[in-house]
Amino acid sequence: MVFSRFEPTSNLSLLNKNGVLRKPDRPFLDLLNEIQIAHRETEGAFDPTILPVLLHLERSRRPLYHAEMEAYLETTGFEKVAIYNDIVYLTDRRMMLTLDGIAKGSIVDMGVEFLRANGCTEALVNAGGDIYCGRKAGGWKVGIYDPLADGLSRTVTLQTMSICTSGSYVNYYTADKRLHHLIDPRTLTCPSDLVSATVTASTTARADMLSTALFIAGAKGKRFLRPGEKADLITRSGKKIVC
Repeated sequence: MVFSRFEPTSNLSLLNKNGVLRKPDRPFLDLLNEIQIAHRETEGAFDPTILPVLLHLERSRRPLYHAEMEAYLETTGFEKVAIYNDIVYLTDRRMMLTLDGIAKGSIVDMGVEFLRANGCTEALVNAGGDIYCGRKAGGWKVGIYDPLADGLSRTVTLQTMSICTSGSYVNYYTADKRLHHLIDPRTLTCPSDLVSATVTASTTARADMLSTALFIAGAKGKRFLRPGEKADLITRSGKKIVC
């Protein structure tokens, strides 16, 4: 529960409430350090400091006005989060973090490590679409959903790999689905080029994070991928891009 923004006593909730967290739990600190690397590697496309904007969109159900955008930009940017071994603090008290784009993947990875430690390698772990595929003769077949066709885009076969999807077709705030929960932290707008981004990577946390980053960056975000990582993107017009 250290990652939850809904549990009042979690590490994340205490940091958001007080602006400082002393002696954070090791999993929380490790995840923040992982995010720091991800923020740099994705050139700011992945950034958990967009929570205030997300909450604003949930309430108002409209894009930000110019003045609102300027105010929120002052408090956005993971480089404003100071991380040390025994303390984490937000350099602006108006800041708040959400770990929604990586925490579930990280929890899946912890579960996988528990299974491995107890001798189980032939496992499939599915946490609401964040999926880890362990070893299996012939591999595990996983379908990639096409929200425009309401069916499968294609099927991939995976072993010791994870796959995650980010999309605008479930959590949205306007009828046209152009205002949704995936926010570009650099512009505080909702990208509309894609309807989904699916990534396969060696860990579920990384696949989770990259699916968010590539949804925000679009096809040009393929430069964020490391060797062996793959992305399936579906544009609003229905074009399918495999990176």
